[in-house]
Amino acid sequence: MGLNETQFFINKQVAYIGKVTFVDTPENSPLGAIEVFIQVDNIPPLLYDENDEESPIEAFIDAFTPKWEWIKEEKNKQRQKKRKRSE
Repeated sequence: MGLNETQFFINKQVAYIGKVTFVDTPENSPLGAIEVFIQVDNIPPLLYDENDEESPIEAFIDAFTPKWEWIKEEKNKQRQKKRKRSE
C-alpha cells in the first residue's frame, strides 16, 4: 500500500443492520467481510499540506472522521440535558 491508500474490512453481518464493525481479516467475519479500499489522489489544499508530516491518506481520514473529544463533549451535553429534565 502506498502513502495515498488504505484498506480495511467491515463485518458483513453487522453492516446488514446498519452498523459498522471492523475485522482484521475476512475470515474473522462469519458471512465474510466487506472489503473497503480507499485511494486518495489530488487532495485539496484545505485537507492536506505537503509540508506536513502526515501522509495524504491520514489527512483524508482526519478530515472525514469525528474527533473523540467532540464526541465526548456531545455525550456530556446530552447527559446534562437528561439530568435537567429528570429533576
